[in-house]
Amino acid sequence: MSDYDRRAHLKQVHEARKAKTIQRVDESIRRLVKAKESINFNSVARMLA
Repeated sequence: MSDYDRRAHLKQVHEARKAKTIQRVDESIRRLVKAKESINFNSVARMLA
């Protein structure tokens, strides 16, 4: 455990979380486009909830 780098681990967790969020947002926008609904912050947030 002496090689454990908390900063590196947190950075890795943050990058993974960020990538997952971007993927979810992209999928939500695709669904909104397919349904021909307006795309704005509120509609994307509603799809993510």
